[in-house]
Amino acid sequence: MPSEASVIVHICPCYVDLEKEGGGVANVVRQLSWGPARRGREVVVVCGNRELGAVISEPKVENVDTDAGSIRVHVLGQRFHPLLGPTRALRNTLAALARPFVGHVHTCFSAFTESAMRHLANSRIPFAFTPHGKLSPEFLQQHHWAKQVWWRLFARNRVRRASAVVLCSAAESRSFGSLGLPDRFSVIPNGYVKPADSPEEDEVQLPPAPYILFLGAIDPRKQPEFLVRAFAGSKSRESHKLVFVGPDSYDHKQHVLQAIAQCGCKEQAIFWGPAYGREKWRLLEGAACIALPSRAEGLPVVLCEALGAGLPMLISDSCNFQEAAVEGAAIEMDDFNAARWADAIDSVCLDRQRHEEMASAARKMAPRHTWDFLVGRWLDMYDELARSMSENSSQA
Repeated sequence: MPSEASVIVHICPCYVDLEKEGGGVANVVRQLSWGPARRGREVVVVCGNRELGAVISEPKVENVDTDAGSIRVHVLGQRFHPLLGPTRALRNTLAALARPFVGHVHTCFSAFTESAMRHLANSRIPFAFTPHGKLSPEFLQQHHWAKQVWWRLFARNRVRRASAVVLCSAAESRSFGSLGLPDRFSVIPNGYVKPADSPEEDEVQLPPAPYILFLGAIDPRKQPEFLVRAFAGSKSRESHKLVFVGPDSYDHKQHVLQAIAQCGCKEQAIFWGPAYGREKWRLLEGAACIALPSRAEGLPVVLCEALGAGLPMLISDSCNFQEAAVEGAAIEMDDFNAARWADAIDSVCLDRQRHEEMASAARKMAPRHTWDFLVGRWLDMYDELARSMSENSSQA
């Protein structure tokens, strides 16, 4: 069938390490590459060699083996600022790929992605575009005027030429009207994959229970210091710890430590550092709840992982996971009032019946958020794009 013969090409401006779990957009691309490849599909990844401005890899072309074949990876030398490209090397790489293929462009506000979208559209290659939260109102407020200019001059027209706009959550479309985008999109959420148990599982040491978990980069956008203030005003601070798990990628830990000192929570707060694989899952499974007062997200993968761990969630509405609140697995907050968040923390941590009801709702949602289930939905999308390409070619 022509659709299933089409190659899937992922285009991502940041470095994608297929062999090691990371965070953010790169981790989503990793799962959307492994899943189809394990089902026998041919997958290509074209990515930059930097993450948060730091060089992670030298430019290279390599094959990453899977059980059903290999994934071809083109790592291009990314310049120090995303608005600088590369563009020519990217276009040349895409032009050299064997046809037919369907593209999937991840994020925007980058010369890397906007150049890719222009090339794909001009070459009549169908492609999906996923913003991963980059079109949320909160994200757009950062460097507002520069983003407005870039959006109007470049990004908007490129996004409008996408064959499909696929969001992680319908809530991501809140800004579409003001951005001049049509109300035309599909929704496929992020997911999780739980690692298999291993003999080393018992070697993972956990923080003293019970504890509230913040999982993710110590990022000002995720407001870890606000969570400290909310925790400090809760009754749960008398019985629970507050554990921060994630890298200090933005040099923001010092601000969180200041908030901890000001709130007198030094004995209750724990910085764990980054955790992946079974260690991360043991931390999830041992927590009382996960809390994420973020100001801007697509749909955090950590919240999907919380479902897999049967873990109640306390989240901001900017986490774009209203579905979890509707189904009873999460408490979704529509403001950042520390006293209200403190009450919400207590309602999850100190009310045993509510905690069990939320945990049960999370377990019921979990099967719909595994990557294995969601990759099937993505393959249906890619195949639909490939069929439209085949039909357009035959009509021409």
